[in-house]
Amino acid sequence: MLILVNGLPLFAKQIVEDMNAFQSEHRFVFCNTYYKRLDKLKFFLLMPFASMCISVNGVTDDSAALNWVIQLRKKLILLWSGTDVLLALERNSKQTMSRKYIDYALNATDSALLSSELDQLQIPHVITYFKWLPLESLQKQTYNRIRVLSYVAKGKEDFYGWQTIRQAAIDNPLLDFVLVGTDGKDLSLPHNVTCLGWIDKTKLTQLYKECAIFLRLPKHDGFSLSVLEAIAYGAEVIWTTPMPSYVERWTEGQSINQIIDKLVSQIEARKMTSNFERQKALVKQFSRENILSGFLNTINATS
Repeated sequence: MLILVNGLPLFAKQIVEDMNAFQSEHRFVFCNTYYKRLDKLKFFLLMPFASMCISVNGVTDDSAALNWVIQLRKKLILLWSGTDVLLALERNSKQTMSRKYIDYALNATDSALLSSELDQLQIPHVITYFKWLPLESLQKQTYNRIRVLSYVAKGKEDFYGWQTIRQAAIDNPLLDFVLVGTDGKDLSLPHNVTCLGWIDKTKLTQLYKECAIFLRLPKHDGFSLSVLEAIAYGAEVIWTTPMPSYVERWTEGQSINQIIDKLVSQIEARKMTSNFERQKALVKQFSRENILSGFLNTINATS
């Protein structure tokens, strides 16, 4: 069965690569209908021969590609990822949200937060995961000191929680805070905050191993692979999104210092080592086999 995948290129391309390598009963083809004219033509030429389209984006306005899917009566899955839900909430409040594709498709997400927001929008959906942990080995970490790592996007520092992180650094002067993404230009940096800007995967992996606490504090988020990676490499995680038994959730107005103090005490009680049992449980749950077989089951149940 031929399945076309479009939408957010980062995730859509990865899904196609993963699923083609994992199984042989379906052939997945990525079409970048958002940014490439030739891919738009490829989508329209291939759709008559396809059985399904997976849109890695919840669509609430008009889409020529998805209109073609409906016209040809092909199966459709909408994978809601993050900003698409924010846009749907905004359009719903203005009564400008189109439900044409929502009501036709199987709607799915991998995020507990997005699931609750889809409930608010009265969009029936399923939870299905498609991000997995490609770890070759699993090790308990030992820390020389407690360092705090966070991703803060350059140019979007406040959206990613910079003001909260900055205050936490001021309130915890004995902890070192390391930020990736932003280079710190034009930010008022406390003495214990280092900004590394963009770094490659090898350096990021080393930071995951060295930093005992990982902060992810955007104002809105989907299901972040960086959170999975941080936990798998041993970090305690504070996140704005619920993930029971794996992370500490922080919300606006809550004291982040109390959570940091709690995690520091837990790390010190473990004699400055990571929670290895939790690492093993997460890696097992989000193994390639578990995640991709589950995603394949969702696809087959729709087809």
